[in-house]
Amino acid sequence: MTDKGQEYLKTFKQLQTQRAPLEDTWRECFEHSYPLRGAGFGEINDATSNASRAKNDQAILYDSTATEACRALASLLIGGLTPDTANWFDLAIPGTADHKLSGPVKEFLQQGAKTLLAMIQDSNYSAQALDFFLDIAIVGQAGLYIELLENGKLNFERWPLSSLYIADGTKAQKIDTVYRRVMMTVAQAASKFGPDALPDDMKEVLAADPTAIKTYAFIHVIQPRVRAGKRANGKTAKQLPFESVYIAEKCGTITQESGYHEFPVVIPRWNVLPGTEYGVGPLNEALPDIKTLNKMMEMFLSNASMAIAGTYIGVDDNTFDTEKFKFEPGVVNWVGDVNNIKALASGGNIGVTNDIMMKLESKIKQIMMADGIAPPQQTRQMTAEEIKTRNQIARSNLSPAHGRLRAEFLNPLIERCYGLAARAGALGEAPEDMPAFMPVFKSPLAQAARMDEVMTLDRFEANLMQKSQVEGIGPSILDNYDPDAAMRYRASLEGMPVGLIRDSEAVAAIREKRAREQQAAMQAEQEAQMAQQQADAPVDELE
Repeated sequence: MTDKGQEYLKTFKQLQTQRAPLEDTWRECFEHSYPLRGAGFGEINDATSNASRAKNDQAILYDSTATEACRALASLLIGGLTPDTANWFDLAIPGTADHKLSGPVKEFLQQGAKTLLAMIQDSNYSAQALDFFLDIAIVGQAGLYIELLENGKLNFERWPLSSLYIADGTKAQKIDTVYRRVMMTVAQAASKFGPDALPDDMKEVLAADPTAIKTYAFIHVIQPRVRAGKRANGKTAKQLPFESVYIAEKCGTITQESGYHEFPVVIPRWNVLPGTEYGVGPLNEALPDIKTLNKMMEMFLSNASMAIAGTYIGVDDNTFDTEKFKFEPGVVNWVGDVNNIKALASGGNIGVTNDIMMKLESKIKQIMMADGIAPPQQTRQMTAEEIKTRNQIARSNLSPAHGRLRAEFLNPLIERCYGLAARAGALGEAPEDMPAFMPVFKSPLAQAARMDEVMTLDRFEANLMQKSQVEGIGPSILDNYDPDAAMRYRASLEGMPVGLIRDSEAVAAIREKRAREQQAAMQAEQEAQMAQQQADAPVDELE
């Protein structure tokens, strides 16, 4: 074990200790929603044990309300943040209007946003997004690793919370350190690191049986690279700002050292637990109701089975032959006295139970914000306007969570994708006068978060028009308002594509042309009127 490898393993043990008290909470959330997804927590972590545990958890899950609510929330997050069929972000210069940018800068930003969006849509992002956001809905946290493949395509890989040990290494209020346990066979390890980099015991196994299925634990460390108290900012793999190190957990041998230009893992959190870097999801808040509903459903099904099959009482007088008596359709049972057996009425009230369960279901969906997009309990089909309104309500309810997801998911996502695409030459050369820029999101959730501003504009304009008609104020008050600037601002709030809104110079040219045409038309009309007047004037007779 090297000294450096020992330091990494020591830190890993500390992170394990910090995370251990929270694992029961996350495991319980998985048990009551998606038991099959909750594998990986605890000391025993192999495929057989995980499958057996998930099977047992699934067997005691009697109600699917939490499962459906998690899936609905995950779908809402995907469609609200990164819709596959829409342009959900642009690149812009902070504080600078689009029409004030130089032509090359504007073209680079517009083309860069299109290229990035096309690369994300052409990747496996959509395939990974559902699993990623399901984890966010259930336990409030997950990791999304982003890399560029040799074929030039972006690749996304969901890292479940069970494999992640995280920290805020630089105290910058964001996750910048990840220790991840990865299980590999000797063949997989040799393929990734090279046979010579493996510890001696793995080399022996590889030489004896390259197809051995036994797996070995490696710790993958990703964290800021600090040298002599300063952040590294070099160009070579071992000098990049973030270091990437693989260590064999059993012996502490470092099998690979490399680096990243940006932090390669996006790790958003729904709600941060005080005193930790970890989060919990909305399902944790609904967990008491979910447990209650699950227990009531178990009792309800037990009562229902008794109501269907029936429960009976008989006279214990040694004359009633219970072995020959059959409770089957169409069977005639001959008895000496019909009063020897009677049906036992259930003492439960299924109606009350059903009412309570419906209230619990509604409350769970409300907490999980899945009630806004669930179809109403009615026979008629919803209109397009009703669907739009319900989606808008659901997205408005998600506005508080959108702020954190934008900071911890969307911004790092675009930053990483842009860095990979730029270094691969997919975005072309940036103009020499290119200032710093940032993504501007116009997804449905981003628009819902800005709807309050749109409503403020509507109220202000309506109030302004009313005041302009008040005696003593008059239309001169409208001189205080710039409708062109307001229109452009409203377009940005509502996510209108930049190319559809003309800049101020183009608008001025159109208005100038219109004014000239109107003046020419008026002049032509005046000339026509003068000509007509002359034609209608009396002609003096010739002497």
